[in-house]
Amino acid sequence: MPMSFQRGLPLCAVAALALAAASLPATAQVPQGGAGGPARQDMQRCVGGVLSQLARSQSPETLVGPTVVSRCDRQLRAALQEAIKTGEAGNCSVDSCLASARQRASEQAVLAYRSFRR
Repeated sequence: MPMSFQRGLPLCAVAALALAAASLPATAQVPQGGAGGPARQDMQRCVGGVLSQLARSQSPETLVGPTVVSRCDRQLRAALQEAIKTGEAGNCSVDSCLASARQRASEQAVLAYRSFRR
């Protein structure tokens, strides 16, 4: 196992939490003291798994955002829907905020991946 992956592994949970929050639109209110509901936890698990696989295979950074967004799309949609139902996403619908959520998730994935590789 590459050394950078071993050091980055504990960051998996932090990266996944950041990505789960990024799945919400910029206007969303994240609940205090919690990581969110089951959909957000599913998003965390998906992102953590994808980032781990990418780090193990030493994938180029340019593949990270699109790979996370495509492999975790179902979880991203569910997390966004959950945020809408709980009122965290303001005046959003899944359709109207999905592009923004994908963009933020992609950007956060790249930042998290950089942490893995240090």
